[in-house]
Amino acid sequence: MRRFAEQVEQLEIVVREVAAGQSGVLHIGAITSAMLDTVPPLLNELRAAYPNLTVFVREIDSVAAVPELESGELDLAFVRLEGEIGSSIATMPLTEDRLAVAMPKDHPLAQLPRVRLRSLEAEQLVMSSRQVSPVYFDMLVSVCRSHGFAPRVLHEVRSVTSQVAYVSCGQGLALVTASMRKLAPENVVIRPLKEKVMVVTAALAWNKKRYHPMVEVVVSWLKSNRQKQHHNARRSHAKNGT
Repeated sequence: MRRFAEQVEQLEIVVREVAAGQSGVLHIGAITSAMLDTVPPLLNELRAAYPNLTVFVREIDSVAAVPELESGELDLAFVRLEGEIGSSIATMPLTEDRLAVAMPKDHPLAQLPRVRLRSLEAEQLVMSSRQVSPVYFDMLVSVCRSHGFAPRVLHEVRSVTSQVAYVSCGQGLALVTASMRKLAPENVVIRPLKEKVMVVTAALAWNKKRYHPMVEVVVSWLKSNRQKQHHNARRSHAKNGT
């Protein structure tokens, strides 16, 4: 009888912890670039604050995020999505970066410190596939069209890292983010565009109709971080007179 009472007490503790988000399971999907820079700091915070929480992370394409969040297969997704994505999915931009061009080291444009977007009009490009990330693909096409040309797409690939790999193999140039410099091999250079074009490199997406205590925790934590970053950026600009 005493053992049964102890088991009931332990079960009650587990139920309370799950309800409080102190234990349980959190399923996270993320694009490759987010797994390299955005997700790790979050996981460190979660491990420190909720040691009994089990977190599963797996690589996904942006286009897969919505149906998996709707079905409950994922609790959170770190992908390239923006704006209204159906009635149940909420999104929050997390990181932005300046658009740049990846090209072979011996390409004539590689000698320039910055590259004018219109200079890519005649170039064959390696793009992230529209099937993988339709919002991102359409945004890049729209940027090119706004500068007077339609991009000549030679290859569509599944990730930004694949874009750089194709460039390394001489299979065209690629519009990537400036932060990809740290992953570029020796035979690839990445130059910022002369025009300042900022793109969302990672956004948080979740199903606002499915309650999960840890989703609430993560969303609140990331919102607070964004507010601090914006506040610090404004202070820095004010200090520098910009």
